[in-house]
Amino acid sequence: MAKKKVKTTDDILTDLLIVQCAAAGLNRPSIRAIAGVDTNRVARILRHFKPEGRRKNGEGDHAR
Repeated sequence: MAKKKVKTTDDILTDLLIVQCAAAGLNRPSIRAIAGVDTNRVARILRHFKPEGRRKNGEGDHAR
């Protein structure tokens, strides 16, 4: 059985950079260029990230 790769501090900080770039509205090719990682890693992280502008009605954080 193959062992899982242990995430280093650099890996975690890169993941946070990808999330912050997405929150700022950058597209995937721009995020990939800034973070210096492959497209699969960006896609794997952004699959779980839902930016503010893509929410459906009624799912926002604001009170009505």
